[in-house]
Amino acid sequence: MHRITTRATLTITLISLACAGADVPAGDAEAGPGIRETDEGEFVETSGAVWEAARQRGVSFRAVGQEPGWVVELYPDQRIHVLADYGTVEFDAPWAEPVPDEEEESVVYTTSTPEHSVRMIVTEVPCTDTMSGEGFTHAVVLELDERVLYGCGRSLQ
Repeated sequence: MHRITTRATLTITLISLACAGADVPAGDAEAGPGIRETDEGEFVETSGAVWEAARQRGVSFRAVGQEPGWVVELYPDQRIHVLADYGTVEFDAPWAEPVPDEEEESVVYTTSTPEHSVRMIVTEVPCTDTMSGEGFTHAVVLELDERVLYGCGRSLQ
C-alpha cells in the first residue's frame, strides 16, 4: 500500500490510471481504482495499478519518497521524469546513462535542465517506504537542486 498525500498527487495518479486504460469515473477526485481516502483525509493507493501504469508507459525504474512527496521515473534512452514537492514541481530532464559507483555499490544518474539539477543514487538494498511501510528492492537518494531527498524504488522491467 502506497500513501498518496495530496490532492495533486491523487490527480496525477488518476490521470496515470486513465492513460493506462483503467476505468476512472469522470470528475471523481475522491476515489478511483485502487485508491481510498483514510479517516485522516489522506489518499492511499491499495493496489499496484500506478506501478503497472508506469511500466506500460515505458518506465524502467520508478522511485518514490516522502516529506516532501516525490516520484522519479526513468524512461531509458529518452528522459528522466521528476515530480517533486507533492506535485508542485514537475519536469523532464534529458536521459543520463547510469554510472556505476563501485565503492558505494550503486549506480548514479546525473542530468539537468536550465532550471534544475538532478543526481539520483540507486543502491540495491532492501528499503521500506517511511509512510506506507511498503518494501522495495532499492534505496534511492535524490539530489534535486540543493536538496537531498530519500526514498525507495524498484525496477519495472
